[in-house]
Amino acid sequence: MERLAELARLERDWDSYGGYPPSPRAVSMAKAMVERMAGRFDEAGIPREIMPTADGGIQLEWRGTVDELALNAAPDGTWSYLLIGHGPEGRTFEEAYGLPEADALALIFRVLGA
Repeated sequence: MERLAELARLERDWDSYGGYPPSPRAVSMAKAMVERMAGRFDEAGIPREIMPTADGGIQLEWRGTVDELALNAAPDGTWSYLLIGHGPEGRTFEEAYGLPEADALALIFRVLGA
């Protein structure tokens, strides 16, 4: 929660490339997701990385035993993701935009093995 509070205080051009500060909506979405996952999975539910995105969103990253997930809370209230799988055929990549929260939750559960 400290990290999200820190990101909420970023100002315009935080990355020296014109990046927007995280929107209140994105911060709220990310906070709710982190609280939910920590409540369900304890420490394993806490993202390994929490970082701003240049468009005013927040990226949350989880790593499971097989997959890695970068889940983005967008300023418009939607979710997007990049899922990296590590299987017998090598690395695979899957991404999508405009996800509803239920689909974002399903991805986290998949990565964390729930």
